[in-house]
Amino acid sequence: MRQSSLKGTFITALTIGIVLSISLSLQLLLGTPKGLKLLPSGITLFALITINTLLTAVFLLLIGRIIVKLWMQKKQGLPGSSFSVKLVASVLLTTTIPALLLFFISAGFISKSIELWFSERREQAIKNAVEVAKEYASLLENNARLLCSSVISDLEKEKLLPLPKDKEGYCKVKWILNKNKKLFGAKIV
Repeated sequence: MRQSSLKGTFITALTIGIVLSISLSLQLLLGTPKGLKLLPSGITLFALITINTLLTAVFLLLIGRIIVKLWMQKKQGLPGSSFSVKLVASVLLTTTIPALLLFFISAGFISKSIELWFSERREQAIKNAVEVAKEYASLLENNARLLCSSVISDLEKEKLLPLPKDKEGYCKVKWILNKNKKLFGAKIV
């Protein structure tokens, strides 16, 4: 019974190791600029990193379980326990070393792609966009100042300051505002 449980754990650990290796290989392919483009690479890389993290955690838990079982078998002196230790050691080496190698290579590709996101060209484009936005805001501010000064000077010429409360004065003020609105192309006056 213990051997079949141990065999099932071996198979599960080996399967997770294979899936982890395939996932890391896909991550390598998708992380390269000319790699496969199945989905947008940011979303795909995030999903693969999450899957890799979960699979690594499960993989480590299974390995720990196997080691504890082998230690218990060795302590009890069961026949074949030394062979099981050798078998587990060989399986661990054949699955863990390639997975770790792929993990570190893919981490390098990910860090390189993140560095490309913040390259000088992109930073310069962002700085230029901010500069254009600032210039546009100052242009709008100057237009608003000109509109206000024009309205105030027109109201002073017509001797409508302080603002009149009768209907005729209100109509004159409205006419001045509409004239300036057309003159400056203001949307809100």
